[in-house]
Amino acid sequence: MEGKIPERKKLERLAHLQDLQRKITLKKNRELINKKVEVLVEGPSKKGLALTGRTTTNKVVNFTCDNEQIGKLIDVTIIRVSFNSLCGELTFLKS
Repeated sequence: MEGKIPERKKLERLAHLQDLQRKITLKKNRELINKKVEVLVEGPSKKGLALTGRTTTNKVVNFTCDNEQIGKLIDVTIIRVSFNSLCGELTFLKS
């Protein structure tokens, strides 16, 4: 096939695109700091030190809360963010 792009160039383009996406995601996550979000509590976090859940926009949030909240909706205030997840504090338990 004429004009085929070398594998090295493809990998460079992919790395550039992935880097750009990480920057965009981190910027969007930082906009959530000090904001209250509704979270569906799923269960223990991967590291097991907290619980984890998901926002209505499917973002992963880790926070400390009692296990009785698993399966329930709670309000969490975001205090820290990373590329992959958000860290929050319990704001309010819904009934």
